[in-house]
Amino acid sequence: MLGSVDVIGHSLGGVICYDLLAQCSEGNSPVAEDFEMNLQHLKLPFNPKHLFTFGSPVAAVMVMRGLNPTDYHLPETCRLHNIYHLYDPFVSHEHVYTFYF
Repeated sequence: MLGSVDVIGHSLGGVICYDLLAQCSEGNSPVAEDFEMNLQHLKLPFNPKHLFTFGSPVAAVMVMRGLNPTDYHLPETCRLHNIYHLYDPFVSHEHVYTFYF
């Protein structure tokens, strides 16, 4: 019997993990139409149940890219947990399940 897989990312590593996992959702594009970036899509051989990020600026990066979280999101089977300090101005404070210290 195999166990479940969780993914952990710190700071910009959390953004990279979010991009990687969001690409596994059908129809997701990592960038808005007017934002030029060439990414090769990589599909993971497993479906993580949780993405834990520590101080990750996922929301800020999505705003810079012109993306909407309703259009560019994780697969439904994966929950995002961002752990951050309340006074960190660059982390995702909305649209994610969060813990803070």
